[in-house]
Amino acid sequence: MTKKDSLDLLDMVDMGDILGIEGIINRSKRGEISIEGNEITILSKSLSPMPEKFHGLSDTELRYRKRHLDLAANPEIRKYFITRAKILSYFRRFLDSRGYIEFETPILQPTYGGANAEPFVTKYRALNADFYLRVSDELYLKRLIIGGMEKVYEVSKDFRNEDIDSTHNPEFTQVEFYEAFKDYNAFMTMTEELISSLVMELFGSYKIQYQGKELDFTPPFRRVYWVEEVKKLSGIDVSLLTDDQAGEVAAREGLRSSTINAYHVADGLFDKYVKPNLHNPTFVLDFPAYMCPLHKGRRGVTRSSAKDSRSS
Repeated sequence: MTKKDSLDLLDMVDMGDILGIEGIINRSKRGEISIEGNEITILSKSLSPMPEKFHGLSDTELRYRKRHLDLAANPEIRKYFITRAKILSYFRRFLDSRGYIEFETPILQPTYGGANAEPFVTKYRALNADFYLRVSDELYLKRLIIGGMEKVYEVSKDFRNEDIDSTHNPEFTQVEFYEAFKDYNAFMTMTEELISSLVMELFGSYKIQYQGKELDFTPPFRRVYWVEEVKKLSGIDVSLLTDDQAGEVAAREGLRSSTINAYHVADGLFDKYVKPNLHNPTFVLDFPAYMCPLHKGRRGVTRSSAKDSRSS
């Protein structure tokens, strides 16, 4: 192909095409890199028009549905993808260095559990049976503990057939780790170390700016008790809440849910009164037992105690 043919080819080039260019690379006085092309080849033709660079891709829904276009039109978001990869890499290095073993547990499961969530259902043709996309890795990881593996973890994709909003997605990534002979106090200390050291690794400081606010990840993290915090801020003792009382409390507090019971009302009170006051990293301890499908009772707490609904 002659130089003239290559230049004529430019008339066929559209935004989004991938070109191969042979020539001399130059740098201007302002530092801008350019190529004095001798030959141009269209390596890949864009069949659909790309978002133009000046305005970028501004439709939020389209950005989330077509991330490849978002990356092409808004290069500044690349940092979020890179940061996410660094976070997962750090999680693995942190756990590996402490003797944890990474496992891959089944994604398709004959029964689902480990969380109070609605599953996705699929048909397993070879077994002629309904199977479920896992909602959690908990049960299989705990079976490994039973089998004698003392320290286990998984970085997994999990699925919950529920609502989509800014903090929930039906398909999501989570990290679960378990260790034999350790209680929740040990895991809080370890989680505190994991998160604070991760922030320092990524940003060089325990303090970061997020949505116009400063977040401080300096250990130790704040600790509050679920039942006590709800009572302090709302005046309602959810440890004594029954399903029969739930409707009256929901109406009085303006809580809406498709199901009205003690669980949903207590959760609604927490969202309304406590969450807005959680700014820096905080451990919320001892959820009511009826909110935790696989809870372990907190040692030293009896049924007659004022904190009898707290669990760890």
